[in-house]
Amino acid sequence: MRKAIVTIVVALLLVGGGWYWYSPHYTLSQMKTAAEAGDSDKLASYIDFPALRTSMKEELKAQAAAEMLKQKDGGFAAFGAMLAVNMVDGMVDGMVNPTTMRKVFLADKAKGPEGITKVDATRNDMVMERVGLSEFRLHPSGKDADSGLIFYRNGLSWKLAAMRLPS
Repeated sequence: MRKAIVTIVVALLLVGGGWYWYSPHYTLSQMKTAAEAGDSDKLASYIDFPALRTSMKEELKAQAAAEMLKQKDGGFAAFGAMLAVNMVDGMVDGMVNPTTMRKVFLADKAKGPEGITKVDATRNDMVMERVGLSEFRLHPSGKDADSGLIFYRNGLSWKLAAMRLPS
């Protein structure tokens, strides 16, 4: 009886460890497959849109604010940066939707619609980096490791929930 319990515990640990290691790869594969099949609904099931929109708004506003601070002459450049900060919400709300995210995950060309960089998790230059038990990042190798797509655990699967822009 004791041997059976030990065997079951070891089997559960192996299955759990295997799923922990493989589940991000599986999620990325499923996202790419859904994008290629034109299944925006399935792709959307792997994306936390409210969290992704909030993340992108914060990133873009921070970059616009940094540009505003760089403007030494003030005037029109600072005014333009201030307008950009105010336009971010509407722009991100319009861009971050299932159809646009499907186009982002298509990997047939280097650039997507309106110059959006496409994601191909199967490329050799993409690095998947784990950050704790409930987060992993996908970013191009040799680039700013803090930038890229950030996925958070959602039950037994993962959801794209944030995006960090290169500094």
